[in-house]
Amino acid sequence: VQKDTDTNDYIKSIKEGFLTANILVAFGLAKISQSSLIGPALTPVAVEETGYGKLLAVSTKLIKEREANPHEKPEDMLDSFIRHGVKGDALRSEVLDTLVIGSFGPAYSICSVILHTLANQGVLTKLRCEINEAVATGKAPRIGEGPISFAQAKQLPYLQAVIRESQRMLPPVIGLFPRDIPAGGDIVTVAGKTIFLPGGAYIGRSVYSMFHCEETYGHDADNFRPERWFEAEDAKLANMVRVNELIFNHGKYQCMGKVIAQTEIAKAVFEVSAEIVQQA
Repeated sequence: VQKDTDTNDYIKSIKEGFLTANILVAFGLAKISQSSLIGPALTPVAVEETGYGKLLAVSTKLIKEREANPHEKPEDMLDSFIRHGVKGDALRSEVLDTLVIGSFGPAYSICSVILHTLANQGVLTKLRCEINEAVATGKAPRIGEGPISFAQAKQLPYLQAVIRESQRMLPPVIGLFPRDIPAGGDIVTVAGKTIFLPGGAYIGRSVYSMFHCEETYGHDADNFRPERWFEAEDAKLANMVRVNELIFNHGKYQCMGKVIAQTEIAKAVFEVSAEIVQQA
């Protein structure tokens, strides 16, 4: 970030990795990539000088150093993982997931908010007014007083609506995330209709379709309009929120970094918006 460059082609490598994974999933070859014969040929190795392999080497080195010399007081997520007994391959996997998925998703969401806000001057004006009022009344810190806290950011309703609407328009992850249907099949109710799901098949979700569903979000679901989050009645709003939360998946598959991501997005968007307000 400080150098404003893709150090060691990390970002390029991660993008290429996502592209490869998407192609394998699209052609039903995901399981083949996990085989002992083909898998290694598709997997970066820690001896590479750039890209994901370099990231793997650096993170492995840092993990070994921390395990050998743990901090007396927890200072970061790696300390927390170690303190809770995560070690070995599991620890390396958690750290890499945090570095890759934990940076890609929030960064994409932040870019989406900035894009939609700057492209809609009416939205930017309303966001400016909310930020100005929050700073003037002490609900948010002034520039130079430190970053806004997540608790403070959650108390700014228009900011939260802008974030939700931006993520709805351009969700950071749109994969199907297919799940196996039990051998005996299953029965679900969709739009009041009972549907039988045959055992052994896969079932996934179309995030883009869900987030542009007129029944859920209104007749203008294809438009960026944060105001919809204030106009809906309680039951409809609750359903809108539930659907939007599927950005982070659901149940036992829910993203473990959900709160961290929400914190990063809210704090970053506020600070960037506040800077725009200050310069205006």
